[in-house]
Amino acid sequence: MQRYEKGDAQPTLEMIRKLSKALTVSADELLFDEDERGPDDTLRLQFEALQQFDEEERQTAQAVLEG
Repeated sequence: MQRYEKGDAQPTLEMIRKLSKALTVSADELLFDEDERGPDDTLRLQFEALQQFDEEERQTAQAVLEG
């Protein structure tokens, strides 16, 4: 870990996968700063709300986003 943190070595993809599992975080959280990846908080909440939609409503929302 110290070598990774100091920049002396780069972890392999397999090591990133193992670290993300061990730390129970996504690989994105290990690789990117907070503002580099993913939607902002407002969009994140809206995307989470989509989980409550039924399948037809999700498909409609996805079609709107793709449009």
